Amino acid sequence: MSIGRKTTISISEKTYTGCDVHPAMRREEKIIIHDGWQWQIGTIHNEKQLEKVLQFLEIKLSDIEHEVEHKTTGKITFYNLTKNINSPCNGGFWNMEQLQEMSKGQKLKKFKGLSNGSLVDCYVGIGENVINIYRPNPNAKEVYQKMDFAEELEYRRNNWYL
Repeated sequence: MSIGRKTTISISEKTYTGCDVHPAMRREEKIIIHDGWQWQIGTIHNEKQLEKVLQFLEIKLSDIEHEVEHKTTGKITFYNLTKNINSPCNGGFWNMEQLQEMSKGQKLKKFKGLSNGSLVDCYVGIGENVINIYRPNPNAKEVYQKMDFAEELEYRRNNWYL
């Protein structure tokens, strides 16, 4: 992870998707995970799902980094996390053996995540100070198994994903 990039989670009072404001003030969800260079690395629909994500990733909200107020979203509070989340764009893993090599002994957990725009089985590696997200390469048919369309839409509506 690059120096200076840190993961935060922001929670806003309201959502707003209008094009009449700066993109930073547009929010499809009230809860957003930011990793320092991507606006959003996951979708969390509500506070209950946030608790599940924090528990799954073995992290906590540590303190308030800053707060902003905007007429479209109300107050937005940015929280620091106890660990950074690293989501590299490195082409993904091709098989389970390569995933084991990439994770370098980290504790691996499987979850539904985005790879090439589709929800598939992805993994997080839980380290002492960092969480790494490992996504399969879309050309690796052994590990890149897409959900059927209706199942994916239903999952996206009702569950968190990274």
